[in-house]
Amino acid sequence: DTPVSVTALSAERLREAGVNRIDDIQELVPNLTFQTSSTGTEALVYIRGVGLPRALTSFDPGVGIYIDGIYLPRAQGSLLDVVDIAQIEVLRGPQGTLFGKNTVGGAVNFTTQKPTDQFEAEVFVRTGNVDAPKTSFLNLVDTRAMLNIPINFGPLEDKVFTRLAFGSQNRAGYMYNTLLEQGWNDRNSVAFLGSVRILPHEDVTIDISGNWDRSHSRGQGAECVFVQPTGLQALQPGLVEYCQSEREDYHFAADWPQFFDITSMGSWGVLNWDVGELPGLDEFSVKLLGSWRQQRIRGFGDVDLTPTPAVNNAGLGDTQPFGDVDDPNDALRGLPTRAQQFQGELQVNGAALDGRLNFVSGYFVFWENSHVQQGSQALTDTLNQRTVRPQFTDNWSWAIYSQTSYDVLDWLQLTGGLRYTEDKKGVTSENFACVSEPGGTCVDWLQDFNESNSAIFTAWSPMGSIAATVPGDLLDGTPVDHFMTYFTYSQGFRGGGFNVIPQPNEDTGVLQLQSFGPETLGSFEMGFKMLAFDRRLSTNLSVFLAKYDNIQVTSVRDLGDPDGDGVPNIAQETLNAASATTKGIELETLLNLGEGWRLEGSVGLFEGVYGEFLEAVSDMTGETIDRSGETFNRVPEMQVHMAVQHAWPIEMPGPEWISGYLTPRLDWYYQSKVHFFGPEFWPGRQSGYNLIHSRLAYSFNDDLTQIALWGQNLTNQRYLTNSLPLATSFGIALDLYGMPRSYGVEIKHVF
Repeated sequence: DTPVSVTALSAERLREAGVNRIDDIQELVPNLTFQTSSTGTEALVYIRGVGLPRALTSFDPGVGIYIDGIYLPRAQGSLLDVVDIAQIEVLRGPQGTLFGKNTVGGAVNFTTQKPTDQFEAEVFVRTGNVDAPKTSFLNLVDTRAMLNIPINFGPLEDKVFTRLAFGSQNRAGYMYNTLLEQGWNDRNSVAFLGSVRILPHEDVTIDISGNWDRSHSRGQGAECVFVQPTGLQALQPGLVEYCQSEREDYHFAADWPQFFDITSMGSWGVLNWDVGELPGLDEFSVKLLGSWRQQRIRGFGDVDLTPTPAVNNAGLGDTQPFGDVDDPNDALRGLPTRAQQFQGELQVNGAALDGRLNFVSGYFVFWENSHVQQGSQALTDTLNQRTVRPQFTDNWSWAIYSQTSYDVLDWLQLTGGLRYTEDKKGVTSENFACVSEPGGTCVDWLQDFNESNSAIFTAWSPMGSIAATVPGDLLDGTPVDHFMTYFTYSQGFRGGGFNVIPQPNEDTGVLQLQSFGPETLGSFEMGFKMLAFDRRLSTNLSVFLAKYDNIQVTSVRDLGDPDGDGVPNIAQETLNAASATTKGIELETLLNLGEGWRLEGSVGLFEGVYGEFLEAVSDMTGETIDRSGETFNRVPEMQVHMAVQHAWPIEMPGPEWISGYLTPRLDWYYQSKVHFFGPEFWPGRQSGYNLIHSRLAYSFNDDLTQIALWGQNLTNQRYLTNSLPLATSFGIALDLYGMPRSYGVEIKHVF
């Protein structure tokens, strides 16, 4: 009934599809993709071509991720494990007049299971094998456990309920580092989720929750591809030869023992008060949300992922004093980076005129601060340079929003909404360098940059829709049970910001703090939602066209050597592309054929084309080029998913409790070709590919126990998930690959 393009995935559907982490849902939702980062620990989400250009605190995500209505602002700490989740909703298109933060692309909303008044417990174990080199059998183990305990004594009886959940994921790395004899692309995470529900009054519900998650891995390994000769290659003997050499699939050699460690924690509360009737209102309710969150991030990264000693990066902490300058590695030590956020939201909902008028209004406020200290070192036969870059951010945002729907007729509804937003970005960036002759000792740190800046970005974001529901008497005698069609216009806004890493000026080489402007997207969408054949068939279709302006696009550019130190200056910068047009189609259907048969499928078609982008940067040469008419990076033109399953009743000899249902399931996912960076960057192209998954589950003991065999990527398809363009600096590309075939068994039991 809602004139919004939305996909809702229940806990059961998530389990049947083998979803264990948020990025696993991309195969189930049309025009949704997750971009793989070099750390493997960040949620870089794209909906309808809108995503996050870089995982930094100065960039707002294009897609908002929420847990119980609480906004998770950063890619770090948002790659959530699916632990005690009731439902995941994916809303496509600009969001801002119903809840939370303004987003231009859409929103992914996690709803956790809430404590109940019954004692419950559940355990889940998933084990198996990944076809990875140099790993043992059963190199994958995932676990989950849940305990729900109501407080059944004294004045708290029937008033307080508690719930605690735990999850862990452990997977061997499927990219093998032959130099360090380590498996990379591994996964090691633990997650805790605790909730308390308090019912002080029959009209008031208070939910208080908290979570703690930690992910620790060696990050992503990559296969090196030689692209072109550059000046930096002279500083790295053996680099070209290595990248041109033949290597086995999923094998590489990196000299730096990298790791990435992210701890995310937070607490949040939601108060719902059903006020009831008020003068002039049939219904009125109040919702109050508040949260605190923190991320602690630490990592060492090998920039070139080759055996040559080149450039290495580290995420340092807020007390790191740059260490002992005599120790070349001491500049890469320190406490974890810290970022924390506070959020509050007041929301009121009401209905009037015998339910014909419905409205929601709210006030949203958000604060964020972080202290990031990035370190890097370049230690080669001809270069000994270390750099430390402390970065401080101080951001806040506030907004008011409202949306009202009115039933003009029993079958015709009009909706209008408006949001006003102020986003403030504040940053202080410093740069310290220590340079000496090769093999020499740095004697002092020189601060060559210290700059602060801030800006406030404001916007009015409107939306409007018209929805028509075919009256039931007109559907009599047809197989259609419900048919609703709609047309919606919505506008999204993302604030500008600053590149917190100082960039060399193209002419002088002097470091400077580069800014970029806000972007907007206006989306037109029409579609229909239908139920038919006694509600056995559900079909949703949407068609959209959007005008995307001032798009924030990142690029890497070689600025030469304007400062004359013998080292080329490489700039990572964000530009505002002038404009683009996006359009596409999304179809989702679910068919229950009866007798245990179920079919589900979705198709997403997308085209994003720059209308004008004259001052773009080539990912091959770093020179200014015209990208007008080119398609978007990272976004495929087609995604298709189909699944079929059938539940057979099985009568087993012996006790009745061992009889149950055997349910085989087969999933097919297709993704068309994609270029991760500019089309001219040939190593970053992935042709269309298919993935086949399967599951065979047996449920018994009154559906309290389930044993399942599962397999992912059964055909062992080899495909790119990203490519890192270092062509303008080191003259190479680093190709990142998806997980090969995996398979195993899982057991779930509910007490």
